[in-house]
Amino acid sequence: MARRAGVRAAAAALAAVVAASALSGCQFVEDVVAGQRLLTAGLNADAALRELVAELEALVSVESAEYAFDAADVDSRPGLQVALVSTDPGDWREVQSLIEETGELDAFEERPITATLTSGMVSATIDTGSHLLLGADALAAAREAGGLFPDARIELAPWSDVAAAVTVSTPGTAEELLARVTGDPGVRAFLAPLDPERVWVAFRAAGLELGGIPSAAEAQWILDRLAVELPRYPVAVGADAAVAYPTEWVQVSAGVSAADRMFTIQLVGDDGVATGPAWDALLEVLRVGAPGADDSCAPLQVFYPWPGVQGNWPSFVNDCVEWADANAVDRPTLAPLRDALAASGIDLAALGFRLS
Repeated sequence: MARRAGVRAAAAALAAVVAASALSGCQFVEDVVAGQRLLTAGLNADAALRELVAELEALVSVESAEYAFDAADVDSRPGLQVALVSTDPGDWREVQSLIEETGELDAFEERPITATLTSGMVSATIDTGSHLLLGADALAAAREAGGLFPDARIELAPWSDVAAAVTVSTPGTAEELLARVTGDPGVRAFLAPLDPERVWVAFRAAGLELGGIPSAAEAQWILDRLAVELPRYPVAVGADAAVAYPTEWVQVSAGVSAADRMFTIQLVGDDGVATGPAWDALLEVLRVGAPGADDSCAPLQVFYPWPGVQGNWPSFVNDCVEWADANAVDRPTLAPLRDALAASGIDLAALGFRLS
């Protein structure tokens, strides 16, 4: 009896081993099939990209086209670079249409094509997964901006089927850019007919991002905020420009239109909390508040991070900001900030601010 029991146990163990081996073998086969499917898709994508590049290079409007993609790497994502002869909207539309047609193939269902289109200092990045294309209005605005600012880098980014942002990055100082935007009739004539819901133009210089034309009081407020002992956050102008990013900086963003205004400041310190020029600048702007000589409400948000603070950057918003607080304002790492504000005599509520 004992021997029979031992035989039955051995048989059961052998059956379990065989079953496990069978399952393992099935898994192996499934893995091989999945790997072969991915490799086939990668090879199909590579072939389609080669064909697309050939089609693009055959266009008289295209100077060059090249792609980067590793068919054997499942994590590789198709990248495409296309240099066009001009910023003619029809030429760009033709190029975008060819890219979109290729992106609709099954091979790109899980890895869309990211394409960068350039012409001189004008560039745009599109993604076939989003199906957002650049319209004629945005391209016309980019071309006109390039004529007004020939040394600038112009970037286009579609955010809907009918709207896009045009960013004009200039090599000069923030003071020079402010003087140009507020004082040049050509810039005013350029911006006047544009609908910001369709084409939003932003001008950039080191430390400044400006949308619209600020008033004299708003321009002076911006200059005062930049007049601190902090490096200004840099902008890259040339395509191959090397930019050294600082560990502390000031950055002012101002959006000014007939319908709305919004001001944002980044005061980033590389010292501890409540020390250094970023802290001094924070106390100053909390006391001064947002710009404006009238009774209208200008939303203002001031970011103040320091090394070691956890979570989202702490920020201060004035009473004109209507969105809900997104940060956990009671997190322990903010306790030293609250203590330092109290020690400096800052009453946020009395000044019309809250920690966000």
